[in-house]
Amino acid sequence: MDTPKRTEGEYDEEYRIIWPDGGIRWIRSRAFPIKNDEGEVYRITGIAKDTFS
Repeated sequence: MDTPKRTEGEYDEEYRIIWPDGGIRWIRSRAFPIKNDEGEVYRITGIAKDTFS
């Protein structure tokens, strides 16, 4: 179920990626909305980072 923040483009999640060779990487993914002068979301920006680098 989506939370109000997620539906507005704001989230902070951690998940893993399993490579074909069996390697595992943990990723932290964050995003937040950019609003215009009227307070409406017009863009969502974010970053994903390997948490063990």
